[in-house]
Amino acid sequence: MRTSNKKLYLVACLFAPLVACGSDTTGGTQVMLPGNCTAGQVLTTDENAQLVCTNLPIGSKPLKDCVPLVEALTSDDGSSFKCTNRNNENPGGDVAVTSVNQISTTLNSIETTVNNLLGSRQTFGEFKGVTTAMTSGNITSGTSRGIPAASAICAAQFGTGAYMCSVYDIYMNVARDKIKQSDSVAKSWVYMQSWKDPAGSSMTRTGLSDNCASYTNNASTGVYGTAFEWTALTNGAKAMKFSSGGTAPNAALCNANLPIACCL
Repeated sequence: MRTSNKKLYLVACLFAPLVACGSDTTGGTQVMLPGNCTAGQVLTTDENAQLVCTNLPIGSKPLKDCVPLVEALTSDDGSSFKCTNRNNENPGGDVAVTSVNQISTTLNSIETTVNNLLGSRQTFGEFKGVTTAMTSGNITSGTSRGIPAASAICAAQFGTGAYMCSVYDIYMNVARDKIKQSDSVAKSWVYMQSWKDPAGSSMTRTGLSDNCASYTNNASTGVYGTAFEWTALTNGAKAMKFSSGGTAPNAALCNANLPIACCL
């Protein structure tokens, strides 16, 4: 069945750009219009740039993706669509348009690449849990010591790439509901570098006094770690609780044995 008049009009509009400009008597080139077009046909140009009548395809047909402003949609045999070069008033105009289209495609590709990179960039690690292994503030694993050792222990339990969470990882997990109200997290080591030294610290102004000297020290005084709990407060609400320093009950002494909070 042939398409409706509305659809026929739409397709005919797609063909309209093929008609040569300057066909009046005030300027340009006069063209001879064919006088034998019938219902269901549209005006187009052949390979010799001569105006001819051509049949529209019948029924539902896939449309070609023609190059904007350079090609136009047409049909030769009345059974399928094709793209054909448009008549251009300005020599070299199609080349310029093609160049612009290519530049636009390149820019779109670059934009997609940048968006993918930004979208895949993780601004925080997802909390995976705490290790079953307990450790003092002097964390070791094989020949590794400190932060690399903590990563090795986390990776052994939670997979390659896991590492000791920072306090900022923890915050982002709570803020984005990765750690939920129904969860509970036992007191565990996390990384912190506040530059504010707990009372009695022997490593002032080094960024080492609140992370057990980058988790290489298990002294009972003078250096402290930071430990995290996700626990209920006295008002019943769950909250992030961070302990540091040597004052009970919120102490994080480096000689204490705690699990490691791991993110990935």
